[in-house]
Amino acid sequence: ERYADPPKLTFNTMDPGTVNTKMLDAGWGMCGMPVSRANDTFHLLTDENLADTSGKYFVNLSPRSPMKEVMDPECRAKL
Repeated sequence: ERYADPPKLTFNTMDPGTVNTKMLDAGWGMCGMPVSRANDTFHLLTDENLADTSGKYFVNLSPRSPMKEVMDPECRAKL
């Protein structure tokens, strides 16, 4: 019964961007976006249009191609 109706899981990755934090300020200065605008993670987790999307890489909420090494089975096997 416990697994009678398991939830559907999807897996995506994203570039979170550069967000102004205390650590960024201490090292490089405030050169990113305000924390109040850093909402890509929330959007990717809650957008119903992405409920069936899995295995994608997002930059600024747009699907992008990852680095070529990511798609290389030999590189992945070394991990």
